[in-house]
Amino acid sequence: MFRLAAKKVDANGPEGLAAQLAHAQSCLKQLWPRGSRYGSTLGTLHERLSEGRLQVAVLGQFKRGKSTFLNALLGEPLLPTGVVPLTAIPTFIHWAGAASINVSFLDARPTEQQPVSGPRHVQDQLSRFVTEEGNPGNRLRVARVDVFYPAPILGSGIVLIDTPGVGSTLRHQTDAAHEVLPECDVGFFVLSVDPSVTEAELSYLDRVRPAVGRLFFMLNKIDRLPYPTREERGDRIPTACIARIYAGRGRNPDL
Repeated sequence: MFRLAAKKVDANGPEGLAAQLAHAQSCLKQLWPRGSRYGSTLGTLHERLSEGRLQVAVLGQFKRGKSTFLNALLGEPLLPTGVVPLTAIPTFIHWAGAASINVSFLDARPTEQQPVSGPRHVQDQLSRFVTEEGNPGNRLRVARVDVFYPAPILGSGIVLIDTPGVGSTLRHQTDAAHEVLPECDVGFFVLSVDPSVTEAELSYLDRVRPAVGRLFFMLNKIDRLPYPTREERGDRIPTACIARIYAGRGRNPDL
């Protein structure tokens, strides 16, 4: 039987939190010397904290414009976009001085590195691995793809995450969207004016709320409405989901 000694640490600031995470990892290692998923999760959190890395995910239903929004933030058309549900695999976008792509697999295969020469080449390579057209049903067994690119928005330690959309007939995309939630420190939940909020979105928001530390809502495609109706619908469309999540919880959403 293990006896785990209590350890006092100053919880104020990143150093105190890092010490707490390290101590928790040590305790778990005593209990499960061969490792556990809890230890792995704590290790990932400790790594993100020590590196000063903030992981910002763009979340939502399929075809809400998540990848297009990320391309606008990046200032380059790196991510594939189209008229059918595209993103099937989580894509993590990091800063680096030279562009490259790392593909991680669900099986024992080593990570595959793909050198790239520019934004169009990045998009072409991503299409092979993260889209439903290039990798239908995830037949290539891809776990995630990491893109490294010298975009200014990434220079301060921000990692942007393009997540699969929920609510389509492709169940594996919804499963992948749920599985990536523990990786998200901050979430931008993308809604749109057409179609309006769906039950699939409300169910997904119930999963997102306890998993993501800070959640923002973004209303997309407002320019598709005639000008006289933009202000009215812009205020009304997010109301149902915001009320669903925050009513009675004493929290204020960011819009």
